[in-house]
This record gives sequence, structure tokens and C-alpha cells, in this order.
Amino acid sequence: MKSSPIPSHRQAEILRELAEAGSVSVTDLAERFSVAGETIRRDFDKLARMGRLLRTHGGAVALETPGTLSVEPSLVERSALHADEKRAIAELAIGRVIDAALLAHDDPVVAVDASSTALELVRRLPNCEMTVISNSMDVIRELIDRPLIRAIATGGEYEPRGACFVGPLAESALRQFAVHVACFSCRAVDRARGCSEASLAHSSFKRLMIDVSERNVLLVDASKLNQKSVAFFAPLGELDEVITSAPEESEAFAWLEDSGARVSYALERVPGLFVSRDE
Repeated sequence: MKSSPIPSHRQAEILRELAEAGSVSVTDLAERFSVAGETIRRDFDKLARMGRLLRTHGGAVALETPGTLSVEPSLVERSALHADEKRAIAELAIGRVIDAALLAHDDPVVAVDASSTALELVRRLPNCEMTVISNSMDVIRELIDRPLIRAIATGGEYEPRGACFVGPLAESALRQFAVHVACFSCRAVDRARGCSEASLAHSSFKRLMIDVSERNVLLVDASKLNQKSVAFFAPLGELDEVITSAPEESEAFAWLEDSGARVSYALERVPGLFVSRDE
């Protein structure tokens, strides 16, 4: 690669290298472009937010084709991506969704999926009487030390990469409950077709979460907006609420506010800093 002083040109070169080699390192790219390693890391961060690569320690690996998030990273990989946004989304969801359910019901039934954002939500649940049903092994483990919460695992076909259960048995277990609120994420959100997942098994389970719940809430960081994956499961008009972080460009989420769902922003981007809109 030749030196490319313009960031957009340099980022295009990084993507070309990824397409050819499958992975790149900060050290090699900094030397090729004659820039600081921090400059390359900022390039990686921007491309990761666009869903074009996956950050790794010291470099990046190829992830998706442009605009299509078709490969599902492992739970460990997903947890490391946009962690600040996910924590802020979870904190807002506790105050806006879970507290409301506790006020409205003596023992609310909350369904959560196997997403890393939903896991952040579960980590913040108060130890009080409620029922939490999930297809996530990590969610169930997280609730072991909270005796007032009745934790129910769906069972089903175990998927190691997502550390979760999917398939007919998982869905059959979910159908047995009257769910007051369902909190879930997704792989991508397209303005025309709505929420999508990287596999039919995951999309089917989340479709069922929407069908059996009185209220459904999508928890999604802004990197997934204006993207699409393999299997669509819900148009935006079927969602009751969307809790997200704000994209860098305000026009990127104007269509989201026109969807009919209530949209709440946990974070607002300003240069070098995250600011909560509720503060």
C-alpha cells in the first residue's frame, strides 16, 4: 500500500488489504502509511462502527461485506464492541423499562435474548421479585446470586458461539409464559425492512419474543443502524420502543424516529466524549 494522507483513502486501502489478507495489524499499517499507531486505531474504530471490520488486539480482521452484517461474532467478541454504548443503553432500559414493569406487576415476567446488550441489562437488574426467562447461558449464570429473581432457561439446541439455546424446544418453552416485557437486540436495523439477524434460528426466537410479549423493547447500539443481515424478523412499526446510542450523523437516525416506535437515546456523541441525554 502507498502512503495515503487522506483518511477516507487510507481507510479504503485498509479495507482492500483486509479483503485480500483477512487481517491487518496496527504496526504494519502505521509503517506503510507513515502515521502514528493511534491514527490507524481511529481508522479501525470508524470502520468497526460501520460494520466493515472487527477490532482485535493489535489489529483487525475482516467481518462483513459493505452494508450487510452476515457473520455473527462470538459473545466475547460482541461484548467488546461498543461497550460504553451498551452499558449506557442497559442503564437507561433499567430505569425506563424494568422499573415500569415492577411498578405495574407484582411479579413481572421479563424475557431477554442472548445478546451482549441484554446481558448488560441483566447485570443491572435489582434483586427483587420477578421472573426472567432467557435462552442465554450467561444470563442465567448472572442471576445465580440474586435469590429473589426466578431465572428460567429455555433449553433447546445449544449454540456454543452464542452461548445460547435456539430451535423448537427453546421456542416451545418461551410460548408457555405470559411475558410482560421482552428486551432484545439484533444484528442490524434496516430503515426499510427493520430488524434482522445473522441466522434463521436467532431471528425465529426473537420474532417469537415479540409475539408473546405485552411490550417489546429493542436495545441496539448505533453501529447497527442503516445495516442489514441475513434474516429479517420484525419491521420497525412492530416495536414498542427502541433504546439506542446516537450515531455520529444526526440524519442517520431521523428515519428511526418516524418508525412509530418510541425512540430513546442513552448516549449522544460529541468529540472524544459520551454524554447521557438523560443527564
